[in-house]
Amino acid sequence: MTQKEPDISCNGDKEDEGSSSNDVQLQLQPNGTTNVGSFGERHRSEIVRVMLQTLQTLGYKESLQKLEDESGVLLQSQHINQFRACILGGEWDKVIELLPKLQIGENAVRHVKFLIYQQKFLELLEAGERKQAVECVRTQLTPVAHDTASLHKLTGLVMCKDMNVLYKRSQWDGKDGASRQLLIQALHSYISSDQLLQESRLFHLLRQAQLYQIQNCMYHNTTITDFSLLQDHTCSRSCVPQYTRTVLRNHSDEVWFVAFSHSGKHLATAGKDQRCFIFDASRWADPDYKSSEAPLLQCLEGHLDAVSFLAWSPDDSLLVTCSQDCSCRVWSVQTGECVLKFTRHSEPVTAAAWYPDGHHVVSAAQDKYVYKWDLTGKVKGKHCGARVNDITVSRDSTRMVTIDSDKKIINYNLQHPLDKLPEHEPTRGYINDARERHDDSDDGGAESGDDDDHPSSRMSETYKIIHKANDSLTSLNLSVDGHYILVNKSISEKRGCIHLYDIRHRPFKVTQKYAGHLQKRFVIRSCFGGANQIFVLSGSEDHKVYVYHRDTGRKLFALTGHTNVVNTVAWNPCIHNMFASGSDDGTVRVWTTHPTAQPEDEDDVATADQAARSAGGSLPIAASSSAELMVGKPAQGPYLAKAAENLKIGRPLRWGVLVKPTVVP
Repeated sequence: MTQKEPDISCNGDKEDEGSSSNDVQLQLQPNGTTNVGSFGERHRSEIVRVMLQTLQTLGYKESLQKLEDESGVLLQSQHINQFRACILGGEWDKVIELLPKLQIGENAVRHVKFLIYQQKFLELLEAGERKQAVECVRTQLTPVAHDTASLHKLTGLVMCKDMNVLYKRSQWDGKDGASRQLLIQALHSYISSDQLLQESRLFHLLRQAQLYQIQNCMYHNTTITDFSLLQDHTCSRSCVPQYTRTVLRNHSDEVWFVAFSHSGKHLATAGKDQRCFIFDASRWADPDYKSSEAPLLQCLEGHLDAVSFLAWSPDDSLLVTCSQDCSCRVWSVQTGECVLKFTRHSEPVTAAAWYPDGHHVVSAAQDKYVYKWDLTGKVKGKHCGARVNDITVSRDSTRMVTIDSDKKIINYNLQHPLDKLPEHEPTRGYINDARERHDDSDDGGAESGDDDDHPSSRMSETYKIIHKANDSLTSLNLSVDGHYILVNKSISEKRGCIHLYDIRHRPFKVTQKYAGHLQKRFVIRSCFGGANQIFVLSGSEDHKVYVYHRDTGRKLFALTGHTNVVNTVAWNPCIHNMFASGSDDGTVRVWTTHPTAQPEDEDDVATADQAARSAGGSLPIAASSSAELMVGKPAQGPYLAKAAENLKIGRPLRWGVLVKPTVVP
């Protein structure tokens, strides 16, 4: 059967793919010249100065002189030319004498003099003139020093006898390096641009234009940021994956988690059938790949209950899986063997994350414990708080972020080991409860640990509550650069919502929201994706996969193909035109920018629990004591008959107990 083009819901129109409108309209005159309009007239002299500077930079001295003569505009005044020449020539006394002619503000003069004398001091040290360098500090640097710390740092350099040590400690490359040119650049912030034009101003403006076009390109999915200046940059919708490349039907039940390896070469999947599969993802990037070719590498079996989470080790050699059988298992990717079983948790394990060293793992469960353990199974630290729903560790090992059943996002400082925290105490006992208001009415408060007068401020250095939400938090994703976290919220009154937090700044606020997907009952996961992680990808209870633009929050696509709830998604970190989605329909779909033929398969028929939902009925649901899972009971006759009648299935259907991570209303 030939793969059909997917049903794509897209916000926007054709203008996104075409060239952007020009703010500056140019009109051709009868004499062949071009009228630059009011913008050009207002900035004519500035444009000429930028052109003159560019000609100077490119070495076109004769053209520069001709343009100055014809336009009557000078690149820079005589005083500025003398000022630059004196700096580049190291004539420091003359540089100081010229300062009053540059119209520098009174408050800025001290800073300018300090930068100039600092360069003079370092050059004296480089030349071995220590006595003169000390005199420079005493009579010139000290009177204009704006802070004692900078002055003390400079005086400490007098003891450096080795020039390499001097260069390293001062972060200075010497008189013959770029230091004098850098000094001129540093002085730009104190001298008006009307007098001293910023270095390489045209190149700076052109680079800004490129970055602006990339930022406003909704479908930019490439790491290439340097493109032609001769036309506006645009990417078409075809740059974003939107076609099913292949459908994986290895699971016999619901798929709860998918994840690509860090290299992008492998895809791991896990689900309710207690198994995990590892596939060769590089095969799907091959244009000659045929869907009949199975890229299955490993089948990991051993868990006694559903597998709800998995994580790749930093070097992709190991895989940790978390199961509702209350255990974590570590598997060898190459052999498929279980190399370690961690059984300290007493309730279902919800999430795990690797430390960047690849030798330690943190795992969280519904028993309220977070354990840090090594690859021998030895516990290196633990903490008891609320039930953790998801957990992640930054790539620089500086922080660990969790979301829990108390609807809190907590940022841990990993410089304070978990085993140093008191055990069996409520989390709120160690958090400063000073609140910060958010500008979003549907957000809760944020708690801070910066109040030194609070009795718990000492412990707040170990971890802080980033945010207290009003809705259940179901999944967490940390950006590669460690600057942002992506959190899924389950909102029973309306469609789901994903919030983007910038965790570098305070107060912690939601910097973007993504709405459109459906999340009311189940755990739906989202992730960053694409080149530079410019997209946000999410599953949905309406059986679709949603693609959003990270910076604008705009919904780009709603992709159909699955026949039941889409629980999990993952974007390939290296092959940017590929992502995967896992669903309750028992399949994993791999999406790329090009479709492929798919053979018809009888497995397309919905499973029994899917049939019950599509029939308009629902499985009996009862909340577990953990208040984090909803456990379904075996379906009885009416449900079975209604499902069979609705789907016109002429063969017996098998029913089992539904055990699925679910949000309790």
